[in-house]
Amino acid sequence: MRIYLLSLIFFFLCSFAYSQVDSTAVVIEDEIIDSLDNSEDYEEEEIIEESESVIDFMLSPTLGFNLQSSSYERGEETISAQWLGSLRSKLDIYGSTFNFNSSVTAQYGQIISKEDVPQTTQDNLMVSIMPSMSLFEKLQLRLFFDNVLQTSMDNNDNYGNPISFLDPAYLYHTLFLGQDYKWENDEYTSSFNIIYGVGYAVQQTYTDKYILEENKDFIIDDDNPLSDVQSHFTLETGYSGILKFTYDTMISEDFSFYTDFSIAAITKDSFFEDVSKVSVNGIFYSTLKYKYFSLQYSANLTYDEQIYSHRQLEQTLVFGFTHTFNF
Repeated sequence: MRIYLLSLIFFFLCSFAYSQVDSTAVVIEDEIIDSLDNSEDYEEEEIIEESESVIDFMLSPTLGFNLQSSSYERGEETISAQWLGSLRSKLDIYGSTFNFNSSVTAQYGQIISKEDVPQTTQDNLMVSIMPSMSLFEKLQLRLFFDNVLQTSMDNNDNYGNPISFLDPAYLYHTLFLGQDYKWENDEYTSSFNIIYGVGYAVQQTYTDKYILEENKDFIIDDDNPLSDVQSHFTLETGYSGILKFTYDTMISEDFSFYTDFSIAAITKDSFFEDVSKVSVNGIFYSTLKYKYFSLQYSANLTYDEQIYSHRQLEQTLVFGFTHTFNF
């Protein structure tokens, strides 16, 4: 009997101890599972925060026109109309490490009169795609890869030389180191962005019927076709300098000012012997806007001895109607 009681007490104590260990293990296991769940949730939040990116999209069409009347002492009065349409679009994606910037600028304008055929005054198309990545965050140093295409959209004449879509076409690729600095005030009414840097560029020129400046002294006819004088594809390389700037401000609720410019300079093989051996392309744009009315100034700069014998600068100041879509 005594042995039976001792055995029963021993069995009870063992059962109690086992239950304590088991419950403690369950509590510890539950705590481990909760901590793992919390860590997973925290990692998911970090991944979500790191994967968040800012996307800015802008589309701005503009249409402007004016009428001009001219009369002379012994001539009839002539009336002409000039119109200019432009389209500007930008898509920017900003991430923690990688950025993507792109833009499209198109301008087309004509002078129309009943005495003459329409004369094209503006015809430009420029497409830019520029991805970049951060290299040294403390120095705000980034690596950019800028790709730009410039051409005309319509068939027209330029100094006796016919030009058309992709004839000629200038395509350059620039890999450069630089900085991308942004600023915005606390009220979100003013902001500016500047990108600049230096690097190395490859410039490609495509032509079909367009005669390059260096080949204009040749006589082009059936016996000496253009294909025997120049290639449809010309490749040049050199050092590059890039500068892009954007400034936007709201002067009042309905009155705003916006300006941006982009300029790229690419050296040629003999640049260090002659500094004029350089290719420069730039676009300047400014607008004062009140509701749907705007006063716009635009300029396109091209300097390349292979394309033109002198600097080419097209400027336009136009009053028109515009609306900007921001997403």
